[in-house]
Amino acid sequence: LSRRVEVDYNTEAGIVAERFNTLLAELEKRIYQEEQLRRDLEAKVRARTRHIGDLLDSTGQGFLAFGKDFLVHPEHSKACDQIFGKPVAGLDVTHLLFGKNTEKHTPTQVRSLMDLIFSGTNADVIVGLLPQELRVHGRILQAEYKPAVQTPDGLGDKIMIVLTDVTQKRELETKLKADAQWNNIIVKIALDKEGFLQFLRETRRLRQEVNEQLARPAQLIDLVEMYRHLHSLKGGAAMYGLEAVAEKCHAIESRIESLRSRRSDLTPTAIQDLKGNVAELQDLLNAAMEQINAVLPEEERSARERLYQIPVSKFEEFRKFLNESVPKEVAARTMQAFDRLYRQPIGKVFRKYALAARELARRLDKTVDIEVNGGDIEIELPAPGIFRL
Repeated sequence: LSRRVEVDYNTEAGIVAERFNTLLAELEKRIYQEEQLRRDLEAKVRARTRHIGDLLDSTGQGFLAFGKDFLVHPEHSKACDQIFGKPVAGLDVTHLLFGKNTEKHTPTQVRSLMDLIFSGTNADVIVGLLPQELRVHGRILQAEYKPAVQTPDGLGDKIMIVLTDVTQKRELETKLKADAQWNNIIVKIALDKEGFLQFLRETRRLRQEVNEQLARPAQLIDLVEMYRHLHSLKGGAAMYGLEAVAEKCHAIESRIESLRSRRSDLTPTAIQDLKGNVAELQDLLNAAMEQINAVLPEEERSARERLYQIPVSKFEEFRKFLNESVPKEVAARTMQAFDRLYRQPIGKVFRKYALAARELARRLDKTVDIEVNGGDIEIELPAPGIFRL
């Protein structure tokens, strides 16, 4: 285009040559301008891309994309390399993100789901089946999937994943939940301190009986009795908000129920496994008691109530002796004193029902107001077999 035709202005050919040279000059100018525009545009695109990359890098989030080959594109945020501790470009995204996660989302399963997205299946449905949180190198990552598929030639189909580190958020949520559970325990103990102490005494007795059962030969172990003890422990733990203890009791219950249906499975290995679970239950109880020590000291928890078991027949025999051997007035006053020994305020009985009602309301996300009137009225225990002195 830089070459020009010699011009003879005295001929028609010269006039044509001049116009041809003018056209070449204009064409050369236009090409130069277009080349300059292209260079300016490429510079703007590079600057814009760099600016977007800087923005993505400054968010602290991981942005990566991949196509049908499932290999991470070179264009990704620096946070991805930091999260995984290595450059991720060219790596298989299914193994990178899902290789060490739960069996529910293996790399093969995730690849199958993403293949459905690339094939045109409703992406909104498939995305809901993909894991929303991942654990990578001790971090908890929230994953957000943004498919961009069904381009005309299929070459531009890709899926972008946005990774957000929510580790601190989840840890805070866990702490707040633990604090709420602890506050719930304190309130329940404060409302029924005497009942809780009775639960602790009963817990010691039941654990001892469970351990005695497990110390017997397999053929002499009473699984029904063990199940009943664990069920009692579970109920008491749930009443006072000891959720971890209640869940462990439930797990042991389930195992015992399985052994009850197949007694032949009660092998030495199974017995050892039960002993291990009971030991873990003891550890959970000890951990709970360490926390509770702040509001209920060890001395008060360990104080044992003196219990005397008196069969009803002996009680009636003593009543007959009084009627026959001492003046009626003395006998009547003595029996009234004995009657009071197995009476207790009705408020203490209904307090446990109130706790159970509040717990049920909490689980149903409801609010209830419970008021017990006349709680000082004393009632007789169902059976006068045990006196607390």
